Amino acid sequence: MENVKGDKESKFAISNWTIYSNLKAVMCNAGEEGHIFANKLKPFENANILKMLGVYVLDGLSPSPQLVRKMQPQSKEPTHGNDLIVKAIGPGYHKLYWSFCHFFGVQDLLLKSLPKHECPIAKLNEFFQWPHFIWKEAWDLCKSFFIDKQTCEMQGKSEYKTCCGKFKQLGDGIQTDCDADDGYTFDFYFRYKPVDNGLLSKGFCPMHCHLLHVFGNLKEVGPECKMDNL
Repeated sequence: MENVKGDKESKFAISNWTIYSNLKAVMCNAGEEGHIFANKLKPFENANILKMLGVYVLDGLSPSPQLVRKMQPQSKEPTHGNDLIVKAIGPGYHKLYWSFCHFFGVQDLLLKSLPKHECPIAKLNEFFQWPHFIWKEAWDLCKSFFIDKQTCEMQGKSEYKTCCGKFKQLGDGIQTDCDADDGYTFDFYFRYKPVDNGLLSKGFCPMHCHLLHVFGNLKEVGPECKMDNL
């Protein structure tokens, strides 16, 4: 279940992301003379990755025009400054922020990517494997749950990005079919992912194949689900 690398052994850990981020920096010769961050780059530590992820989480809850404003004291940045973040990260926030933006990675660079028709977004595959496992371990689904679509908002460009229309406040993003319970997403299936050919051959449409895959991951027998526009 914890198959984040495809070898059925490797488990998710922040320390893996630290290794991948340092590897990306080494492959770019970062910190070397004549290269980016010359004589200024220090290898990432697990604490650095955790701190930066924490800043992003806080910024998601209370967005700022620029993330670096969150890393300044309130005496300097009264509106968006955060003294707790300043205490955790320290004065070198600029260097940590930009190095994190350049080199943070969640996928093993030494792994050979799967063909696009099997794994469309290989760079994030390892990351999404973990929520697939841990979200089901962290929640006991009630007998009556809900099936619906969700949109993961994104501002970048992707052929898998769905236009949700100008009247959707959430905006455009990657869509997924999921089962949820009291606001908690128990399992999900991205619509860009390939579907089971065995189900297609039986006459099911791709959307129903997604739902049958989600139903197959339920632990309990005999639950009830509600559907909206499906």
